[in-house]
Amino acid sequence: MANAKLAPGAHTIASCTPKKVGDHYELNWCVRDLEGRMYRKRSQGPTAGEARRRAYEKADEVLRASADVATTWTPADSITKFIDAEVEPAIKARRLSVSSRARYLGVLKHYRAYTKGKSIAAATTAPSLLKTLRSIADDIGIETARQTRSVVSNYVFQQLIFHQLVTSNPIRGMSLDFLKAEPGEGRKYYPSREEWRRFLGFVLADAPDSPMPGKAGIPQAHKASAKARHARIIQFTELQLATGLRASEARQIVWSDVTQDDQGVVWVTVRPEISKTKTGRTIPVLVPEVGESLLARRGEDDDPVLPQPTSTRFWDKAGVHKAVREYYEGVAGTSEGLAFLKQIRSHTWRGCLNTITTGILSPDVRAAYFGHTEAMNRRSYTDHVNVRPMLGGVESLLSDEE
Repeated sequence: MANAKLAPGAHTIASCTPKKVGDHYELNWCVRDLEGRMYRKRSQGPTAGEARRRAYEKADEVLRASADVATTWTPADSITKFIDAEVEPAIKARRLSVSSRARYLGVLKHYRAYTKGKSIAAATTAPSLLKTLRSIADDIGIETARQTRSVVSNYVFQQLIFHQLVTSNPIRGMSLDFLKAEPGEGRKYYPSREEWRRFLGFVLADAPDSPMPGKAGIPQAHKASAKARHARIIQFTELQLATGLRASEARQIVWSDVTQDDQGVVWVTVRPEISKTKTGRTIPVLVPEVGESLLARRGEDDDPVLPQPTSTRFWDKAGVHKAVREYYEGVAGTSEGLAFLKQIRSHTWRGCLNTITTGILSPDVRAAYFGHTEAMNRRSYTDHVNVRPMLGGVESLLSDEE
C-alpha cells in the first residue's frame, strides 16, 4: 500500500484504520489534491466512525481548494450525462485491477439507471441518494447497494466536487440501517446433506422450457426470454451444486476450461485470472448428470459456458445475483422441504460441500478443491494435491446408504 502512488484527487481514508489513543480515536491518512500535491493528515474523534467522517470532510476541503477549474457543467445538467462524460473516464483512467475496474463500472451502471432523467442538483440531495440506494437494495440486493454507495462517494462525488457542483457528499458518514444485514443474516447457514440432495434433485428435474418457479401465473414469465433466463439459471445452479464454484468463477468459465479424462470424468479449470484467490485449480464435476449436461451443450472454446440468457456475452454479476435470488425464492415456495432456500444464496454451496465432506475427506483435499486459504498463496492446488478423492466422497453423499 505504501508503495502505491496516489492519483490526483485520491486519498487513503478508506484503507486506513483509526487507532484508540486515550479517550479518542486518531486516523492518519493522506490525500493528493487535484493539482498533484500530497498532504499527510490526522483526524480524530470520540469514535472511529467520527474520526473517519471528519477525515472525509477535510479531504473534501482539500479537493475543493485545488479545484480551480473552469467548468461548463451546471447543477441543472443531466446526472447521467455527467457520469458518462466525467465519472466513467475517471474510473477507467485510475490504476485498478481488471476485476475492480469492471466491478466499479458495473455498479456505476446501476446507479446511472436509477438516476436517469434527474438533474445533478436533484440526484445529489440526501433524500434522493437515500431513495436511490434503497431502491437498489430492494431490487438487486443489499451488497450491490453498499458497493453503489462506495462508488458514488469515491468517484461520482469526487468529480462533482472537482467541477464545483457540490461542496460535499450529504450522506457521507451517515449510518444507513437498510444497508445492514438483517438479524441472523450474518450467521452462516450451511444446508445439510439431505437439503443439498433435495435441491439438487429439484434442479436436475426442473423443466427449462417453463416459467420460473413461483411465476406460472405471471404472463411475462411465459415469454421466450423469461424461459431462456430460467433455463440458464438452472444450468448455473446445477454447476454450482456439483462443484462449489463461486458465482464470479462460474460466470467466467469458457468451454476450453471444460475437459473430460479417459475415465469419463468431466473437469473444470478455474484460471488464475478469474479465481478470487488468483490461484488456479482444476476440479472434477462431482455429479455425473451435470457433467453429461455440460458435454451435451458444449460450444466454441472461447465462448462462456454460462452466458447471458439471450446472448453469447458473459453474464454480468448483477444479472446473475438477481436471477439466483428470484430462482431460490421461487423454489423455496414450492415445498416446506426447500423453504431453507429463502435464507441462502449460491455461495453457500461451497461451505455446504466443505462441511458435509468433513468426515469423509482430509483438510488438504477439501482446501485444494474449493480453493480455500490453506495454501492459496503458495501453489495451484491441483498441481500438488490430488482432488480425485472428492468424487468418491460426494458419491457416498449421493448414495441412499448411511
